Amino acid sequence: MNIDTATIKPTASFHGDELKQLWADDPMQVIVMLFDKSLLHISRARATLTGWSNESYQTSILSAVAVIERLQMTLDHQQNPSMSANLDDLYRYVSRLLIDSIQNKDQQVLHQATALLVQIRESLSAFVKKTPNSLRH
Repeated sequence: MNIDTATIKPTASFHGDELKQLWADDPMQVIVMLFDKSLLHISRARATLTGWSNESYQTSILSAVAVIERLQMTLDHQQNPSMSANLDDLYRYVSRLLIDSIQNKDQQVLHQATALLVQIRESLSAFVKKTPNSLRH
């Protein structure tokens, strides 16, 4: 899979009441936006590998992990316990990869984390495009 994270940009920026309304109307769109945001932070971390400070790299990685934690909070363990458990495990794995990358700044680790997030994001994005709003809640 050829991953071009440069083309993945946050789909929109919402705050406060706008985000609550969007969540009420279409929670899957918010989830896809969270994936975009985590991928953007990883992309920024990758950019810091070429000479920026360790602090910039660490900040970008920890920001990505924080967004992944928000994704974990969106999981509905009661409605679909099996899928939620699997996604939770994947999110934990990606977070662990990213945190471990702070020590060694391994480009391969960033690529692996990005590939996993892109795969999940694209699956969810396809679901959002193909499924009527009334069936997504």
